[in-house]
Amino acid sequence: MSADRSSAPLAVRVRRGATLFVVLLLALTTAGVVDAQEAPEDLVGPTEALVDVASVSPWVEPDGEFEVRFDPSPEVPEGSSLTVTIHESIDADPGSLRDELLEILDGGSPGRILQAPITVPYAELGDPDTGALLQVPVRARTANSDRVLLPNPGVHPVELVLTGPEGPEVWRQVVFLNRLPVVADGAEDPARAHRLPVNLVMPLETGPALDPSGAADFTLEDRSRLGAGGALLRAVPEAPLLIGARPNTLDGLVAADTRWADGVLDALAEEELAGEPLLMTYSAIDTAGVLDTGARFVFDRQVFVGAGRTAESIGTVPTPEVWALDPTLSESSLPTLASIGVEVVLVDPTTLAVGDDPAARSEVMAEPFRPSPSEPIRALAFDDEISGRLTDTGADPAIRAHQATALLMANWFDGLRLDRADRRAAAVVVQPATDPETLEQLSDALLGGGPLRPGLGDALPVVPEDELPVVGFAPRDPPDQRPVVDAALSTGQQLAAWFSMTGDADPQSGLWERLNDQSLSSGLDAATRDDLHATIGTGLGQALAALELPRPRRVILTSEDTTIPLRFRNDLDVDVRLQLRARSPRLELGDDGTTEIVLVPGENRVDLPVNVRAPGETLLRLQVTSPDGELMVGSVDVPVRSTAISGVGAAISVISLGFLVVWWILTHRRRRRDTARTLSRHPTSTHEDEPELAVRSAAATPNGANESDGTGTTQPDPAPHGR
Repeated sequence: MSADRSSAPLAVRVRRGATLFVVLLLALTTAGVVDAQEAPEDLVGPTEALVDVASVSPWVEPDGEFEVRFDPSPEVPEGSSLTVTIHESIDADPGSLRDELLEILDGGSPGRILQAPITVPYAELGDPDTGALLQVPVRARTANSDRVLLPNPGVHPVELVLTGPEGPEVWRQVVFLNRLPVVADGAEDPARAHRLPVNLVMPLETGPALDPSGAADFTLEDRSRLGAGGALLRAVPEAPLLIGARPNTLDGLVAADTRWADGVLDALAEEELAGEPLLMTYSAIDTAGVLDTGARFVFDRQVFVGAGRTAESIGTVPTPEVWALDPTLSESSLPTLASIGVEVVLVDPTTLAVGDDPAARSEVMAEPFRPSPSEPIRALAFDDEISGRLTDTGADPAIRAHQATALLMANWFDGLRLDRADRRAAAVVVQPATDPETLEQLSDALLGGGPLRPGLGDALPVVPEDELPVVGFAPRDPPDQRPVVDAALSTGQQLAAWFSMTGDADPQSGLWERLNDQSLSSGLDAATRDDLHATIGTGLGQALAALELPRPRRVILTSEDTTIPLRFRNDLDVDVRLQLRARSPRLELGDDGTTEIVLVPGENRVDLPVNVRAPGETLLRLQVTSPDGELMVGSVDVPVRSTAISGVGAAISVISLGFLVVWWILTHRRRRRDTARTLSRHPTSTHEDEPELAVRSAAATPNGANESDGTGTTQPDPAPHGR
């Protein structure tokens, strides 16, 4: 970090102070290095904030300048002086440089003194009322120079002690000078060739954000956290953040429709915002628990809806490559993440199978690993130490950023020392309550072109899979998600049916879908979840009740081909698409009796075409459902009387009449034929053959006797005279 060119007089005064520092140093040493000695431990750490640090150089070139800027400090007594003590670079062998640095930050000794302390009048550093600047020129090689000799690269603790005019100490602070390695001619510069990707992740989520009515449901704590996050984004729009904005929370902000909520949404939608939203499920579900039920569709819907709601709320499509802020992952859930494009997962170290081993915890926070031997997904644990120090109110905002930067630089230096700089990385959670000044200076360190860089678009270095260690997730017994999933699926089927009726024209259906998606949140208790489903069911019932079916009035049909007028009423404000199924044994209905109808708001008349099969009384059974047949709207039986004879009935009647005519003719002819045979018998026929005829002939003879001609043959009685 270079000095402000507009402060030339101040820089002159600072260089005079630095020259005085070197003169005193050379007076105390002949080789540029004094006998090393242990620093008193009680000099480590800040005292009362009489002086506030404004910034500290994140790193220094081998022949560069280390700078510490101070905020205006009019309370500094006139005549005060600042003592500067540089210590040897922290020796991490055989442990971790990060862990050694943490010990110093927690109050441990800064180690052996490299250079003799130097005291500079505070007034020489600038006007306390406008701010002061300490500049320490450094060099890496022994030479006749006024620069301070730092022969070794690494993290050098630097003690700053402010004393009053009478000598008592009034303020002190330990900062860290990160001196970069010397680059030989033609050699590769490690500070640019192996930059450490740093993923800054800001969670911006709450519990379930919608109440059953669709109104925002935020606690005071939620509002404070979200408001702080929006203010942080507005104050530092250039911060390279991965923003974990939960889509359900964004819906709550939209529903709130208040000034503070709109401010958060506007900050997220700002065109100059450098941050990118993470891909997240719509609500905070138990990912492993849901996938263990086999309901992959439920998880996919959560991701799809979440991405859509994020894009709709803030105008940015989430990036799918990084998955973070999900403590419910398991090895079994990794194939599903890989199938949706996830390449990197950032996890809490407590979810990993590393136990309480500090070395193992440091390792998973410094280098990527594979959480499963069978999946290509890479993982990295959040550095919880850095995350905690960013919100440490016991230090100045600039000191918080500086300490976080020093820990990141320790990670990078460890990579150089172990010849693993090309595979080092870091992930840090940035809470919404982080001071804007802290985030601004940390962002400057990542964007300054030095050893640190943002992880956006390249979250982790590319390392061959077979070279990554495997660190699995800690055993976890997730709660049974089957009842939760089953309830959501059941309600979802009803909503899908309702959507097939109204499409996206009904705003209420969108709310019901969001409530159903929210019901999968692991932050809900069973009673609240049941209330959500009951609210949706009641709303659907009321909507269906607004559709009035035809009344069962008697219909009289007088012709063969006709229509039956059906009266529907739609008391909703949107068009409704329905499927009408009609059945009757005496009526023929086209298309298997199934018709799709659309009811506009108000009265509707639907003419149902019918063809009469047979006259008489019948029931026309009407069943009305959603177009997909999943949701029953209602049914009604309409009495129908037909006086018309259908074409089929007429044909049957004609055939029957023809059959009767033919039968009558045939019967009549048979009878005539039989009679004719009887009356046309031959005369030689004997009386015994036809006794009845003989009796009638005898009876016709006068006096009941037959007359004979002497031959024995009966003669017919001659007709009487006058007949």
